[in-house]
Amino acid sequence: MFTYTETKVKFDSIRAGLSVVSDPTGTLIAVSDHVARITIWDATTMVAMRWFKGYRDAKCAWIASKGKVMELYLAIYVPVRGLLELWPIVGSESTTRAGARSVGINAQLCQTKSFTSLHKELCILIRADGRLSIVGIHEEST
Repeated sequence: MFTYTETKVKFDSIRAGLSVVSDPTGTLIAVSDHVARITIWDATTMVAMRWFKGYRDAKCAWIASKGKVMELYLAIYVPVRGLLELWPIVGSESTTRAGARSVGINAQLCQTKSFTSLHKELCILIRADGRLSIVGIHEEST
């Protein structure tokens, strides 16, 4: 049997959460809200760690690389701009955007389960014309 429940997450009197996505470890969550913000929360302490502003109707998914040091990125799809962005969250010293690509409007960003043989967590972008794109991290060879 399949069930589906949609619930709004209340932050305060002016913000309501639209979507909640947990990272592969279960310690961080990304919450998008109706005032065009994405908040990264520490799920163990419920402390907000980082904010992204100007992301109306955004969809999020986590990407992880489990090499020597785990690197964790947040993929953000902004449908009104047709833009997919990748931001480092854990394991990278950088606080600047890791990448961006125009992917078109009306796409869907989907979180995947672990690809343990690849030691990666990836996400999939399903475009309006039916094309699938696998979104991941390019690792430098050492």
